[in-house]
Amino acid sequence: MIDWTVSTDLYRDVGADAFAKIMTVMQQEAAERLTNLGAPERDLHYDLYMLKGLSLNMGFKHMTTLCETDGTALAANANLPQHIDKIRACFDASNQMLTAHTQQARAS
Repeated sequence: MIDWTVSTDLYRDVGADAFAKIMTVMQQEAAERLTNLGAPERDLHYDLYMLKGLSLNMGFKHMTTLCETDGTALAANANLPQHIDKIRACFDASNQMLTAHTQQARAS
């Protein structure tokens, strides 16, 4: 679900405090987009694209795949079911795992 090398490398590169700030900004941006994901007035393809980028930078591998699959389907005008609920659930689960992992790393 999470590519730990992404978050570990970023943590090592910027340090604990900067990592926490970066993750907070990315988590807030992702949460805002997820709240409005699929709303009629929103550009779903653009939101999926942005979420894919955010999830890649956070190491959320499964969420990245879900966003990419739906974004590709939308670009091809395919009438495939969208994974909006799965994307939201995946973000929540990945976010909880990353938060727990980060807290554990900071404690040691």
